[in-house]
Parts: sequence; structure tokens; C-alpha cells
Amino acid sequence: MVLNKVTEMFSAAVARFSNPKTSSTPYPSSGLPPLPGSLNISSLDQKNKLRLSSSLQDLSAYRRLDLEDGDLNPEIERGSTNLKRLNLFKRENLGTSFSKVKGSPAVNSARTKWKRVILVLLCLLLVAFLLYMLFFYLNLFRGESKFYVVLDCGSTGTRVYVYQSSPNYKKDSDLPIVLRSLPEGFQRNSRLQSGRAYNRMETEPGFDKLVHNTSGLRKAIKPLIKWAVKQIPKHAHKSTYLYLYATAGVRRLPNSDSEWLLNNAWSILKSSPFTCKREWVKTITGMEEAYYGWIAMNYHTGILGAKPKKGTFGALDLGGSSLQVTFESKENLPDETSLELNIGAVNHHLTAYSLAGYGLNDAFDKSVVQLLKSLPKISNADLTSGNLEIKHPCLNSGYKEQYICTH
Repeated sequence: MVLNKVTEMFSAAVARFSNPKTSSTPYPSSGLPPLPGSLNISSLDQKNKLRLSSSLQDLSAYRRLDLEDGDLNPEIERGSTNLKRLNLFKRENLGTSFSKVKGSPAVNSARTKWKRVILVLLCLLLVAFLLYMLFFYLNLFRGESKFYVVLDCGSTGTRVYVYQSSPNYKKDSDLPIVLRSLPEGFQRNSRLQSGRAYNRMETEPGFDKLVHNTSGLRKAIKPLIKWAVKQIPKHAHKSTYLYLYATAGVRRLPNSDSEWLLNNAWSILKSSPFTCKREWVKTITGMEEAYYGWIAMNYHTGILGAKPKKGTFGALDLGGSSLQVTFESKENLPDETSLELNIGAVNHHLTAYSLAGYGLNDAFDKSVVQLLKSLPKISNADLTSGNLEIKHPCLNSGYKEQYICTH
């Protein structure tokens, strides 16, 4: 009875271990065969059902056991050898593969970074180029305006003119720039009513009357600068050029007096918001005054620079102290009265004369002196007292005014 019980239990255990489907415990991962001394009836069946392992640890265990215990199973030894070779081949391939896998991402990452850097640089260059072209075309087609302020210091007063220049794109003109006098749209009638027919502002007396009069010089110049500032946009003040040109009234002064006027005028102008240089504050010659007047008149009439070339006007500029006469001749005369003027592709041969003392005021003074000399029975006492009355043929009948003759 007891022996039968033991036999049944042993048979049940053998059946349990011999059936892998009914086994609840997995076979050890090492895949070691049972030792010779162990109690395992189905060891041969288990050896045939062993799963070949790709683990190097398993293969080394198989090989070590086979050497120690002898060739328990030649098939297992050959399989183990083949697996070793296969695993070694796989290792070499895997090593090569891993080296490629490890190197490839680094190279690709570096290439990607360089591509991004180059792409960013190209984008920046493109944006800079587009901005430059935009700026260029805006200046080309709209034109960058330039402003100028000119103080004309004559014998009867000091006047300020403001000009705006811009590129000229008209096909019927050879002039590179177009000048406009500011402010635009002034009403000529209102100017005539106030005694001013020009687009300008004026202060009196004449510049030559202000020698050694610092406060008077400031009162003559400062209001003109203030008026000019209002005509020009604030952003263009620093780039606006300011010139002061004194004419015949200052030309007839002694050199020391004229230098005093110019130096003190410069001290006032250099503190203005405009750009001014000392060499731009000067007394121009009578010939320069004549040429400037001729150019201004012919430009204003649209003749200067016209295509085809038109005949120009002669100019007679009657100032307070001098008279300028300018006209164009067919040939350039080689003397001090001639000037060859090139404007665009057109040459102008100018002849000019500046006659000091023949301006309107000086000429009137001379006429008064001539009339006084023609009066009968006039004494030095009468001339000293100034209580004289004369009839001037150039004045309206019945017109009376106190007049001080400077001659």
C-alpha cells in the first residue's frame, strides 16, 4: 500500500514536469541541463526540448558544463559552437551598426546647425538688401529735399529767403534740381498792402547802418532766423545751410567796419539751429551780385535750363546803393566783365556791369544835391540848418516829406 502510494506520487511528479503546457513554473533562463547525479527521469526529453539561447552567458555556461562533464550531448556542443560563431558575427555587425548609428546623428546635427546659420545669414542679407533698395527708390522717386536760408543784407534793409531744392525729373529741363521759395501759396495782394511784394521777411534799417550797434544787429537778424525756422521742418534744421551775403551798402564801408559787422553777425548765426560756416558770412562783389540776379530772374521765368534752349532775358537790378546790368552775349569776351556759365549741357556767355553809387537811394541823393546846387542865393547857413525846400521832378506834385541828404 505504501509502496503503491509512493509510486503514484512519483509518477504524478514526472508527468507534471514532463508536460510544459501544464507547468506553472517557467524553465530557468540559463537553460542548464540536469546534472548527471540529479533525479530526473525525463532528462533526455527535456534536453531535446531545450530552447537555444542567444545570450553569451548561456552559451558560456553550456560550453563550460560540457567540458567539465564530458560530451554529454554532441548535438548541444555543435549547436553551442554554431551559436557562438553566429553571436560573434552578430556582435561584429552590431558594433559596426552602432558605430554608424552613433556617428550619423552627430554629423547630421552639425550639418543641420550650419544649414540654419547659413539660412539665417541669407535672410538677413536679403532683408538688408530690400531695405537698401526701398531707401534708394524712395530717395530716387520722391527726392530728398534740401533747404537753404539766405540773408540778403542790402543798404535799405536785411531780407531773408528760404528755398527748398529737390531732384528734377522733368524731361524738358537740363537743371539737376528744382527750387521752390517758401512759404508756398502766399497771397500777393496781402503782401502788396503791407508794402511787401516778395515771399520774404525784411528788417530795417540797412545793414551798413548798424556798425558798432550790437543790439541793433541782433534785432535785425534774430527775427529773420525765427521766421525761417518756422518755414522748415524741424528734422531738417541741422541739414539746412545758412548764408549771409552783404551787398553794396557794406561794400562802401571801410574795411574795419565791414569786418566788425560780419564777425558779429557770425557770432549770432552760429547759435542758430541751422548749419553755418564763417566763410558763408561775407560781402559779395558787385559782379557776383549781378550774376546771381541774372540767374534768379531767368530761372524764375522758366528759361534757364529749358530744352530746347531759349533766349534769355537781360537783367537790370536797381538796388539801394548800386546798379547791376547783366546780359548774355554770343561770344565770351576775355575781360573782367565776362563770365562763362555752364548749366547742364548749355553754355551761357554773360557780360555784367556793377555801378556803385547808382542805386535808387544813392541816385536820389545825387539828384537832390544837384537840385540844391541849382537854387539861387543859397548860403552855407541854409545848408547847415537844413531848412530848405525843393521841388523834385521825380515826385508827385504836392508831395512833401522831410528828407536827410547823405551826400
